Amino acid sequence: MLFLQKMRVRKASTLFLLCLIMLGMISLSLANEAVETEQKEEMASKVVRQWLYANFPELRGKVTGDNYPPPPTAELLLKILNVIQMCGLLFVFLGDKLFGVVGMSYVPSWYATVQKNGMQIAIFVYLLLPNVLSKYMISGAFEIILDGETIFSKLETGRLPQMGDLVAPLVNAGLTQVSQ
Repeated sequence: MLFLQKMRVRKASTLFLLCLIMLGMISLSLANEAVETEQKEEMASKVVRQWLYANFPELRGKVTGDNYPPPPTAELLLKILNVIQMCGLLFVFLGDKLFGVVGMSYVPSWYATVQKNGMQIAIFVYLLLPNVLSKYMISGAFEIILDGETIFSKLETGRLPQMGDLVAPLVNAGLTQVSQ
């Protein structure tokens, strides 16, 4: 009987470890996808900048790139997540004593649920939730603006610019294109 109980514990532990490994792999995959997107947009920015310099010499040294600001809601959620993660660390290190430190004479009833499901909550708070929020921090924006006027917007079109998308608006803005 004891042997069967040990086997069940090992089986559950193995299953739990496999779930952790799978979640870690998903987490790495999502993080890798975000990095690849950022690298593609950085490369596109360099190509567009070089093309603009070659075709519109008066723009030399005047083309800049910057990260598009994330939505305020995503920034707020990320800050709240950071606070939740810090509180989680306090729970790990102080446990029940944390409530005494903040002046509470009793341990709240919800804390027993947190203790019982601690690993699942930790996986959610430290692995899954940050990856979901990081998706909203990268806007995928690629905006070309000249004198405050939008020449091209990836947010509006859903794609990166073709060089033909840029010529007419830049010429209409008074820039001279060098013929090649």
